[in-house]
Amino acid sequence: MWRFKMCPRCRGDIFLDQEGGKWYEQCLQCGYERDLESIVELKKQLAKVRRSEHGLHKRSSITRKETPKNSESDRN
Repeated sequence: MWRFKMCPRCRGDIFLDQEGGKWYEQCLQCGYERDLESIVELKKQLAKVRRSEHGLHKRSSITRKETPKNSESDRN
């Protein structure tokens, strides 16, 4: 599969290929190469971290007590 003008180094054309059970992409113009399996693992780890952070923020907002900004006692 080709990805035209998607090379992060030179904006050349990237070719996606599989060798030995591993997927990689390589630029036809400059030779840039990246292992795609490592990218998939990083995205999985990032999603896991985001889910855990979202859970922490959700819990903290539930336990936090909100006070009115302009209450009757502040006016008197």
